[in-house]
Amino acid sequence: LDIPRIDYTNGEPSILLEPQRQNLIIYSNAISNYGIKSGTFVDNFAISPEGIQNATKITATNTDPFFYQSVSFSAGDYTASIYVKGIGASIGKDFEIRFAGTASSGLKIPSDWQRFEFTNTMASSTENVGVEIPNPAVVGDEVLVWGFQVEAGSYATSLIHTSGSA
Repeated sequence: LDIPRIDYTNGEPSILLEPQRQNLIIYSNAISNYGIKSGTFVDNFAISPEGIQNATKITATNTDPFFYQSVSFSAGDYTASIYVKGIGASIGKDFEIRFAGTASSGLKIPSDWQRFEFTNTMASSTENVGVEIPNPAVVGDEVLVWGFQVEAGSYATSLIHTSGSA
């Protein structure tokens, strides 16, 4: 639309300049649509960082709640990112962002919305990418997630909303 995007992260407005990227995740917010998942998922449950009611609540129904999507990769660096907010007893627990068999480390579920990133070098292949949250869990643990994104590159750009296609 030829209208510049404005970045307010440093307090002063400035034009946001980013490379053109594609979100390889086909449902950035509607996590219940993922074919590979464990737990219960309620889309549009809570207010997201976007300021509207489109965050997904995940409730653990066993000790390993997760969601994954199969993604086709060309060789290179890819970055996954997601916003996370804990509810009750899930706050402070570990979670992982995973590219196939490679997992992030040291991620903790926060009490307020926070964006997490994990970059991994991928070979040309089709692999599952997703989140295990919390890991491990207690049945009934609840977490809010929003804005899952996987993109080619060594860092995350602004969220690219998807709704059924990359």
